[in-house]
Amino acid sequence: MNDSSGLSGTNRHIQTRKHQECVESGESNRLKTVDGMFHIPASELDKLSATEGTLVFHAIKQSHSYVSQACTVKLNTKRFPDSSVAKNVTSDRTKAREIACNVLAPALTYSIILALRDVAFFSIAYYSPNKGNVKMQPIVVQLFSKFGV
Repeated sequence: MNDSSGLSGTNRHIQTRKHQECVESGESNRLKTVDGMFHIPASELDKLSATEGTLVFHAIKQSHSYVSQACTVKLNTKRFPDSSVAKNVTSDRTKAREIACNVLAPALTYSIILALRDVAFFSIAYYSPNKGNVKMQPIVVQLFSKFGV
């Protein structure tokens, strides 16, 4: 609204009806904080599971190794000493791999299969390179869904 007009543009914006309506709405909803809107009661085990799954998902998405994942967990316990979740999260290489292979992969595969049922056209591409002594099988699925490509 006040691109380059500085203080005078800000003052004009404050006088507009739209700004006044937003201020009134903010005052009437002052008790409704963002944290309160997203606070879902959960057990300590649920919080730990969600945290570990999120950390593993993020590491995979960013192409981090499981070793760096373990370092991140150790760092978080020091960064957040008052958090019971941070203190109890454990995610060494073996556990991170198990979460990735036995929890995230089946859930994501299932969600992709459900998405493919609702579309008329899709393409699948795969490639089988060797990475060290491990045979990789990345699969790319492209489809038009209600969320985009």
